[in-house]
Amino acid sequence: MVGWRRRRGTASSGDGLPDPHLTPLTVGQAARLRALARSAFAELGLETVPENAALRLADGRTLGLTNLARTVAGEPAARWAELVSRHARIMLASFDVPPPQTLDAVRDTLFLRVLPAADLPSTGGVRPLGGDLVQAAAVDHPEHVATFVRSEEIDQLGGWDAVAAVGRANLAALRAEQTRRWVDKATGAEVLVSMGGFFHASRLLVLGVALAQDFGIEQPAHGVLVAVPNRHLLAAHVLVGVDEAIVAVRHLAALAEGEQPAAPGPLSPNVYFWRDGLLSQVTTRGGEGQLSVDATGPFGTAMREIGLPG
Repeated sequence: MVGWRRRRGTASSGDGLPDPHLTPLTVGQAARLRALARSAFAELGLETVPENAALRLADGRTLGLTNLARTVAGEPAARWAELVSRHARIMLASFDVPPPQTLDAVRDTLFLRVLPAADLPSTGGVRPLGGDLVQAAAVDHPEHVATFVRSEEIDQLGGWDAVAAVGRANLAALRAEQTRRWVDKATGAEVLVSMGGFFHASRLLVLGVALAQDFGIEQPAHGVLVAVPNRHLLAAHVLVGVDEAIVAVRHLAALAEGEQPAAPGPLSPNVYFWRDGLLSQVTTRGGEGQLSVDATGPFGTAMREIGLPG
């Protein structure tokens, strides 16, 4: 492990340390939000149990609270109950949409979706991706996105392999809304940033296609460092040299940490290594914000290929 230290800023408001799961809020604020959300759903006839950044229903479905946390974080405390109640009504309305009975019924609207493992149960409908990320199938409805986390939902559509093939094909058809390149003047290290819609960061699951479409990069020989701070942003560095990779890890980590809480759909503040469709986690953060870089495993192998002494 190679590590360096960085201290996080203190919470700007509040009654305690930042909540580890609902990052815009303090621990005390997050507890209040969970209590308000449980009460709001109970009034609508749904009993829930709080788990990290979500409420869980008895049937295993989850009701995410991360976007709601971002909504209330900038509002006076007196408005929270109203905002939570409105959110609960919108969520309940989405339950009235019947689940698809065949894969053909959702062939044009089904995508694979990258999500934080901590937000979802370990069930047959969710597959590991790498590190703290998982993948799940989701259908893009006009007013909401339905994510399938139960094995019976996937089985109804023909099984994971069939669902994943359609989901990846639809991801491959997406296009970026904006792209940009950042170049370090000292080393020439290049970080590629691509931004887009709801499923944009999930193009991590078809990263080879995404790099070719967005930046004209075909078949990177030594792999790619990548970050997915939130669902709208995908950032990458193609490995070419050791000095460039070291700079890129630091830049990607700073980008991921800054952008992860900045937009709806937070995913991860970490950096990953991708090669030939396989993903492994490269960075982690300690309790005080210390960044550690794991230069072993597939990433270590690639670094030795490009000149890191063994």
